[in-house]
Amino acid sequence: MAPHEVRTADEVLAAHKDERYDMRFPNYLGFWQRSVPGLDEAPRFDMYDEPHLKRRKQILADHPEIEDLYGYDTNTIWITLTTVCAQMGLAYLFGHVLTDWHWTMVLVAYTIGGSFSTQIGIIFHEFTHNLCASTSLQNRWVGNI
Repeated sequence: MAPHEVRTADEVLAAHKDERYDMRFPNYLGFWQRSVPGLDEAPRFDMYDEPHLKRRKQILADHPEIEDLYGYDTNTIWITLTTVCAQMGLAYLFGHVLTDWHWTMVLVAYTIGGSFSTQIGIIFHEFTHNLCASTSLQNRWVGNI
């Protein structure tokens, strides 16, 4: 087959029908061919499905009690407010009150500031998945804090 030739799904299946799948990877559905920009005119067809949905169904079939953990957690709103207020308080403290404590500022910025920044990143992840409040608008408000 020429490198720029595109095969259909049926042709790929027919070419690999006698090959065995690797059972260590239960989500493996087929073979993927590389598409090289500039050499190939069309993207290659791959037979991989979206693995998250399949894995979710498998986990829920094995452990249905996990579904009770689904939903949003309004405690994230209070964690967000506390984190932002603490960062603003430290900024004021080292910007206006303790202006001469250089090493303390570096130590606090590295440890506490780094931890707060990581926490804010986790909160971003939570509200982008609508896990902070019951509506998308409320989740956006949390993100705007």
